[in-house]
Amino acid sequence: MKIPVSKLSDSGFIFIWTINAKYATSVKMMEKWGYKLVDEITWIKKTINGKIAKGHGFYLQHAKESCLIGVKGNVENKVQKSVGSDIIFSQRRGQSQKPEEVYQLIEKLVPQ
Repeated sequence: MKIPVSKLSDSGFIFIWTINAKYATSVKMMEKWGYKLVDEITWIKKTINGKIAKGHGFYLQHAKESCLIGVKGNVENKVQKSVGSDIIFSQRRGQSQKPEEVYQLIEKLVPQ
């Protein structure tokens, strides 16, 4: 949490991938850096056969990851609203690889 992210920009977006166990910590980091949580994208992981890909979890088997969306400052002239769904159903890829669809969604949301 000592990374000087707050100094990188006076206004803009931040996208942070998190898992259930680190959700609250991720929100705190975002707020410390001056961003406000405004939305999230949920990635439902699928297997190559199209079934839900369950992984390890503390209480439940996890089949999703969340990408938190934060804003800082005035971003109204930088954003295209309602460009897609907040849920992505996509196949798992390599270790820690995120779905290509999320990059496409972010580029639509913040086209600059």
